Amino acid sequence: MPFTARLVGTYLIFFIGSQIIYFGTTLNGGHHPRSPVWNFVKWFHDIMTYGSLAMLVAAFVMFIVIPVIMDLIHQRIVKAEKAVADKRALEVSETRRLEYEKFQQEEVVRKELETKRIEEDRKNKEQKEQEIIKARNERSASAAARAGLDDFL
Repeated sequence: MPFTARLVGTYLIFFIGSQIIYFGTTLNGGHHPRSPVWNFVKWFHDIMTYGSLAMLVAAFVMFIVIPVIMDLIHQRIVKAEKAVADKRALEVSETRRLEYEKFQQEEVVRKELETKRIEEDRKNKEQKEQEIIKARNERSASAAARAGLDDFL
């Protein structure tokens, strides 16, 4: 038999015994304040009764109240962590949305620059073609003039 079981058994025997002696003496009429035995019986009964009540209160606090308080604290902590996580998620989603919008704006600017570059290239090509055609016409005119001059001479 384990020691704790013996300890609990001994306690119960003393507790029940003190109750029986106290109430037996009270019902028997031997509870006169000047009786030397009554003072000892009352003292032992008070120690056992109020000690037991104190143990019950301590056990109630230790096994009921403290776990409930710890659970409430844990729930509050979890709730706070969830709020922080939600806030971080919102911040991350907001950051991603802003980055995406910035990327879209940069993409629009890139497309505009690309279209401008293509347009400038096309204009430069047309200008070069015009210059080539103009140069050809001038050569033809100068060639015709030389040919006319040659013919004249």
